Amino acid sequence: MTGPENSPYAGGYFRFVIKFPPEYPFKPPDFFFKTPICHPNVHSGTGVAWHDQLHYTWEPSITLSQIFTAMHSLLAQPNYKVPLSDKNLPDKSPEKARLWTQQYA
Repeated sequence: MTGPENSPYAGGYFRFVIKFPPEYPFKPPDFFFKTPICHPNVHSGTGVAWHDQLHYTWEPSITLSQIFTAMHSLLAQPNYKVPLSDKNLPDKSPEKARLWTQQYA
């Protein structure tokens, strides 16, 4: 996945894995970034991404294409109000995200 223009992730290429549970499509898949990424909605240890559409508003009719679109929009508009973990939130600033993108992606 390429980073969205006009975001700290612009110019980056991010590898990911999607894991589908046996109950899919009735339970959502998990989306993991494999490329190191500095993002408030991505767990820094596991790479798991948290998006409302995958966790709160999941419906069996959501397509793989919609999942990709949701994840791309998460890169374009990180949700700083509901971080995955606020423990290191100051370290997940746009400036640091840009630096990580240049370094890893």
